[in-house]
Amino acid sequence: MNYNPSFFAYAVEITLAIQVITATAELLKLRREYSEVGLLAWQIQRLGPKVSIYVKKLGLDFVCSYPNVLVALILRLLCAIAIPVAILFHQSILVLLFIITAINLIMQVRNSQSNDGSDQMAVVCFIALALANAINTDSSKSFALFFIAAQASLAYGTSGFLKMQKKGWYTGEYATEVLKTSSYGDKNVLEIALKRRSIAKVLGIMVVYGDCLLSLAFAFPPNICIFILFFGVFLHIGIGRIMGLNTFMWSYIATYPAILFASHAIYSLI
Repeated sequence: MNYNPSFFAYAVEITLAIQVITATAELLKLRREYSEVGLLAWQIQRLGPKVSIYVKKLGLDFVCSYPNVLVALILRLLCAIAIPVAILFHQSILVLLFIITAINLIMQVRNSQSNDGSDQMAVVCFIALALANAINTDSSKSFALFFIAAQASLAYGTSGFLKMQKKGWYTGEYATEVLKTSSYGDKNVLEIALKRRSIAKVLGIMVVYGDCLLSLAFAFPPNICIFILFFGVFLHIGIGRIMGLNTFMWSYIATYPAILFASHAIYSLI
């Protein structure tokens, strides 16, 4: 079966651009929190023991202070919007990828207390894609796609197989407890889960075995792998809707073209 690494790389890049647009829009909505009196004030953030090391070595005060950090975020937003446009007109996105990668790395330090797995996954993917576009060969893009697929499989596997050992996921206890939280909960879904414990059990089991199955998706033939990935899309949409994890959803869905590419590559050799 013929498969083009550039096509799959474009799919990853466009989906990651959506992740960046979503994440940046959310941060810009909280722009007042970056001011000197906000919860994300740089004067407070830079005092962290790990952050202070980077501040001294990289001189981040200028970029991370208010309002300069907003300029960096707007620049990242514009670059993300430009990615699908550049791809559509067959223009290089190398500079755009490097700018986004640089700002992502800065924001990893700037927002160190609020970063999560989705932010880290996006950073890893952008670094791999930026390097692949710098070399700009089919081999470099293939390597980047394999790397991204491996990162996604490791993340899903670590999450799923660890959850598999916890009884609370099978009884619905953990799913219910998550729904009760103010940060990730949903009152409507919680009410349904409390009335029907079977639904809470199904939610917990779907998360556990969904993660495990997605970690092994690359090992299935492409025509089966793609159905597993569709399941992953619906799983993430559901989690994103209930828990409000919009960037988490896009960060991991962005790895799916790389997983499908890995499946194609493996079964093309058989």
